[in-house]
Amino acid sequence: MAIKGKRKGKSRPRSVATAPRPFLVPPKTPVLRRTGIQVLLVSLFWAAVFAIVVGVGLASESERRADHIDQFTNLVDGALASEGVSQRLGINHLILPEMGQAISQLRQGGTNPNEIVGQSRDWNQRALAASAKIGRIETEEAQLVEARSLMEQGLQLYAALARQVGVAARLDGPEQRDLVTGIEEQLQSAAVVFDTGFGKLLEERRLAGLPVGTGPPTVPGAPGIPGGEIPGLP
Repeated sequence: MAIKGKRKGKSRPRSVATAPRPFLVPPKTPVLRRTGIQVLLVSLFWAAVFAIVVGVGLASESERRADHIDQFTNLVDGALASEGVSQRLGINHLILPEMGQAISQLRQGGTNPNEIVGQSRDWNQRALAASAKIGRIETEEAQLVEARSLMEQGLQLYAALARQVGVAARLDGPEQRDLVTGIEEQLQSAAVVFDTGFGKLLEERRLAGLPVGTGPPTVPGAPGIPGGEIPGLP
């Protein structure tokens, strides 16, 4: 006999546990395709290109500067040789060596005054002409500008001393000796000024990797004859 008031509960179906959902792991991007790496590689590429361009530019500038210094040296040597005002002494120039000999003769008293007077005019003109030619050599290099100025001034001092030698030749006795002594002292100063300028030019050659010892240039006509022209100078 059934008992009223009680019902048999319905049993719920058991749920089957689901398997865990798999997490999708995206594949790793290849190293060369990563944005950061690509930016880095592009930066390195352009840095290398810039370095190459700068290196080539510096090399070209060094070559241009060396060529300019070499041409400047040739024009200086040519100006001195064309006017016959210098004698090569090693890597340097000895300016108007014959004037120094005449000064020694004046001190010794065994000279022909008229001959020295004529020579002094020639020395004066040649020194001034060489100074003018060197002064017309174009350059924008600061050290070469200074070297040019000193050589130009030194030659002008030699020209002024040449005039004084002519005056001394007309004198005699103590007056001549005093003037000759003064000329000899000033001759040393003129040599220092010119040699300082030419030394600056030689130093620029050394820094540019050029040989310091240079041979005398080839000048049209017989070497040492005043009035010769130098290619490249007006």
